[in-house]
Amino acid sequence: DMKSDRRKLRKLMRVVRNGVTRIKFRGNKSQGKQFNTIIQTLNYFCTHTTIHGLRHIVNPELHVIERFLWLIVFVISSTIASNMIYSLALRFQDAPTVIDIESMHYGTLYLPFPSVTLCPNDRVDWNRALELEPKIFPNGTDKTSLETFRKILGKLSMMSFGDFDELDFLKNQNVHSLAGINITQVLYEVMPRCDQLLSSCWWRNADRNCCDIFQVQKTEYGFCYSFNSEVAQTPPTDPTESRPRRASGYGDWTGVKVTIHLGNITKPPNFSESNASM
Repeated sequence: DMKSDRRKLRKLMRVVRNGVTRIKFRGNKSQGKQFNTIIQTLNYFCTHTTIHGLRHIVNPELHVIERFLWLIVFVISSTIASNMIYSLALRFQDAPTVIDIESMHYGTLYLPFPSVTLCPNDRVDWNRALELEPKIFPNGTDKTSLETFRKILGKLSMMSFGDFDELDFLKNQNVHSLAGINITQVLYEVMPRCDQLLSSCWWRNADRNCCDIFQVQKTEYGFCYSFNSEVAQTPPTDPTESRPRRASGYGDWTGVKVTIHLGNITKPPNFSESNASM
């Protein structure tokens, strides 16, 4: 009958309404969880990122106004940085960097050989220094001044530019008797001789005289010997030779080889092995 049909219809409508309500509630609940997850992720990123300012924006210990000011500063800084990056990108597009290889077979002959400078640890040969002393002090000098001169020479023979504290011992000594000495010229005259220090030189597939291809070079360590230097103290032995020198090819036999005899450098007076240094 009609009444029973109406009752069934009402029950059916109630069931449908309850189902729709439950679906909506569950949907809102899942959306809320996703939103909270996103917020937590952003908060973690802002707290642990190295981008300056973001952690202050989410810092709960700061006042709302302070956090808002940090937000404004971050937005302004990001805008300026983005504009600069954009302008640089446009500039790069207008004039891109182009690398062009002229040749895959460029001859080694056209490349200057590198300059090679050899500096021994002890740059004073004391046989030469002792021979020079009578010329520096022709009229005889008191023993104290001579010892001071030798000590200065010993320090300068092993120090480099910047190690001026090695000469602090001169603060409390009288050095007026040494005022007229050109210490640069002294170091040049007492440096180890080329034929004493270097031997068995090889250059461009041939044996060479070491003193012909190595020149005296003033460096921050003092006077040394340099190969293929354009600022050496002594002129080239052969003025007609093309400079800078260039290798004829590549490999062990086309470069420069030399044997260095550090043991030929005479040690200072009263030297002991305990005073040696590398």
